[in-house]
Amino acid sequence: MTAFIADHKGFLLSQSDFLRPVHIGAALCNKKSLGPEPDNFSIDNISRCEAYADLRLYDYIYKHYKGSCETLALLQYRRMYYLSSPQFSNFRSQLIRVKMNLNIGAQKNIRSKFRHEYLSHLLNQTDECLQSELYGNDIIVNRKFLRTQSVQEQYLSAIAKIYPSQTEYLDAWHDMRLVLERELSPRLVSDCLDGNVCYINNCFITDWDNFEKYYLFLFGIIDELSIYDEVFRLFGYLSERILYPYLAASNLKVKSKAMMFFD
Repeated sequence: MTAFIADHKGFLLSQSDFLRPVHIGAALCNKKSLGPEPDNFSIDNISRCEAYADLRLYDYIYKHYKGSCETLALLQYRRMYYLSSPQFSNFRSQLIRVKMNLNIGAQKNIRSKFRHEYLSHLLNQTDECLQSELYGNDIIVNRKFLRTQSVQEQYLSAIAKIYPSQTEYLDAWHDMRLVLERELSPRLVSDCLDGNVCYINNCFITDWDNFEKYYLFLFGIIDELSIYDEVFRLFGYLSERILYPYLAASNLKVKSKAMMFFD
């Protein structure tokens, strides 16, 4: 059982049998060099659809840990779950107080400090940590409620602001819906993407079987959208909206859990 953290900047150097930060670029290059890496990086047979820290983490784990990892947490160096261990019990209240009382710049510095404290606790955890989190559930996710927009409306409006003249992002969304409707059902896809619930961080805790099934489903959808593989960061955006339809179709027992957001 392992907690994997996608770290595309090589910030997180410490690891243990339980905690494994993965510097994605170094992992894919089979080197130990550290340093920043662009989002559109690719090498050898690594496709552009894996050129995102979270998706490349999925790919790296699937190819290197099959058969040796029973339960796993997929995190990011900026996003980590509030675990139930007593060691983490006061982190959330501390971060909330920081957010309420400090300006934005100071918040980032303090959150960065808390991240190192949080990681030091993770280094000392054992397999029972994730077992206790998953008890009675199939997967733990971070559920986000969109107040005034549907998932589709939120995606389209955000894309219109970030890439106002690039219609590929809009075309890819509608093509993704068609693929999901064929693989699942039009009604289920509408319930998920036209509703206001979203799992948007590509982070979760689950067992290997559920991880593998979702990995194959997710990358199968991405492969069918390969005509867009040169569109910057597109698959990262789309993948954050695919998890909910998949969970709804799989009838998994889902537990929602809050996350800490670092700098």
